[in-house]
Amino acid sequence: MSSNDLAAHPNFVPSTNQRNIMNVMLLGAGSMGQWAAQTVVQFDSVSRLTIADRNLRVAQALADTCGPKAEAISLDVTDQSALQQALRPHDVVLNCVGPYYRFGVPTLKAAIQTGCHYLDLCDDWEPTLDMLSLSASANEAGITAVIGLGASPGVSNLLAMKLAASFDQIDRLYTGWRVESSFDTGDSRAAIEHWVHQFTGQIDVHQNGKRQTARPLEPVSLHYPGAGERTFYTLGHPEAVTLPLLLPGLRECKNLMHMQEATYLGIAQLAAAVNQGQLTVAEAADQIAQEQQTNPTPEDIIPGDVAEVPSLFAWGEGWIGGQRKQLAISLTAFAPGMGGMTGIPLAVGLSLLAEGQLTKRGVLTPEAAFDPDAFLRVFSQYCTYPAPVAANQFVHLTSSSHETA
Repeated sequence: MSSNDLAAHPNFVPSTNQRNIMNVMLLGAGSMGQWAAQTVVQFDSVSRLTIADRNLRVAQALADTCGPKAEAISLDVTDQSALQQALRPHDVVLNCVGPYYRFGVPTLKAAIQTGCHYLDLCDDWEPTLDMLSLSASANEAGITAVIGLGASPGVSNLLAMKLAASFDQIDRLYTGWRVESSFDTGDSRAAIEHWVHQFTGQIDVHQNGKRQTARPLEPVSLHYPGAGERTFYTLGHPEAVTLPLLLPGLRECKNLMHMQEATYLGIAQLAAAVNQGQLTVAEAADQIAQEQQTNPTPEDIIPGDVAEVPSLFAWGEGWIGGQRKQLAISLTAFAPGMGGMTGIPLAVGLSLLAEGQLTKRGVLTPEAAFDPDAFLRVFSQYCTYPAPVAANQFVHLTSSSHETA
């Protein structure tokens, strides 16, 4: 989205309180990094953007699209010495290098060592917990680190918190997404590997009021407003382990996927092969990536009964005015593709940090870092598909007429 396009959006309000001018480093020039870079380079608060990738040619191509503020360097994030040296001249780093179960913790440690503010897209629950344990070190270093600031986790966490505020007491809370709407043919191989990693093996969920180990792909039946009874499947994700930290009354919290039956059968077969040692996670990811390139599923051919479930949502059950209620929340407009829906929230986080709206130090989840309304209002400026909407129409809250016990 160009600056002219953004200025024409009905929700656009030029910022008058940007107070921190920042040198920014972006790690990873893949599809999500591209959207983050092309967004942050428009901010007056960003004086320089350094785009780092193992492949200098890819980094330079992205820098060329970003204009004179941007420069490219070659960098291997597994080289801690080179990573710390690269980070030192910068005020903040946007980490778009996944999968995060491999690269999240070491990169955050390098940011803490060099006193560099840190934002990432971490979508694995295991490193999320490990990175939260570094909060005291980050606070001592005087830095702010926000982890998991994409679509899910990220926007999903903020939707969940907004939903929870509608209840007097909420005890079941799910975040979810529709699989067929969540992958583009150009999406990074790392995103697919993350997905396989989280629908195989064991995951942590919040069940019976505490964190427990469970198997992924367990079916969950929900009555979704406007769609009726639907079957969803569990996936390992940060929301299930971080939302209960701020909502201690929760009895159950999980991340769910909704998909066509054929999609479920395919990934269940791959999960079985990985769990039985017949395939590695990487090999299963390669199979999905190849299938995705060969047989993409455009949004306009998704069956109607599947499309009735929003592509990103939160669903909750609890007490309102002495009655049991079920509510769901979703968006009415979207940024372009998975890359935009994931990379642009990262850029929004940077803008709020630069404007002084985020002053907390330590390692923070999105729900601990941001006011949901403030964040979603800024994010809505970038969401123009299928059409731009006013900020007060960006979020859709619905109540189910389904009777609950």
